[in-house]
This record gives sequence, C-alpha cells and structure tokens, in this order.
Amino acid sequence: MSGQTSWSRERWIRGITATNARRWVEAQVGQLGLTDEDCERVVLAVHEAVANALEHGTGCGQGDAHISLTRRATRLEACVSDCGSYHGPDALYAGMPRPGASRGRGLALIGELMDEVVIDRGPRGTAVRMTKWLSTPRPARRVRHRHQEERAV
Repeated sequence: MSGQTSWSRERWIRGITATNARRWVEAQVGQLGLTDEDCERVVLAVHEAVANALEHGTGCGQGDAHISLTRRATRLEACVSDCGSYHGPDALYAGMPRPGASRGRGLALIGELMDEVVIDRGPRGTAVRMTKWLSTPRPARRVRHRHQEERAV
C-alpha cells in the first residue's frame, strides 16, 4: 500500500509566472487534507523549483517547465523539470549563501523544506525531484463553549 498512488496531477507551464504556478500547486495540494505545515512546505519548495526552471532552464516543446505532484500513502512527491542542463554548484549541500548575498537561496531552501531532494541532470534536461513525508493530518478543529460556572479555575 505504501507505494500505491492515490492521487496524481501534472501540468506544463507555458507563458505563466512562478506565482501563477504556485497558485495551481496550492489549489492541488489543498485538496489532500495535509497539515498546514506540510502543505506550506510543499508549495514553497515547488514554487522555488519552478522559479529556478523558468529563470535558468530551457523550455521544451510542450512548455517552459513541467510540474507533477503525486500523493502516495505516506508521502507527497513533486517533480519540476525542464529541458535545460544544470551546471551550477550543488547548492542543496552547500547551505545558504553568505549574509548579504542577493541570490542563491532557492535550492538550499528546497533542501530545508523537503525530506528528500534529488536533482537529475541528463541529456534530456533537468528534474528536481522532491519528497515530503507526511505528518498525521490534524482533525478538524472543534470549539466548545462552556457556561461560566462550568469552567475550571
């Protein structure tokens, strides 16, 4: 059961901004009943990967980049890919840039937000594969009102 796909979505990005892609990811991930923290981590990590693909990547015939999201029993997998080749430093393991640097936080941030990150580089392009192991969803918040005399003091 742990490897079984229970939900999957994908989309090519063509002529839109990373912000628009982020809204799509939020809408998709928002359907899954994840904890707020897990949802926020996935959305921000995918947004950063999309921003990198749009700025540094090379478009493919079907679009500028591709996003896929797959929910499995205990994890959410996300992949952002483009047809370019990544030749930069392995920023996932280099950590955050020095204070005052204006760039270079994206991959390090993705590495902090997600539980597993793999950058696949090959002749057909670059793919950033991210996995978030899911926390137990919180039950719906229930609010109870008690009369003043019932409250413990």
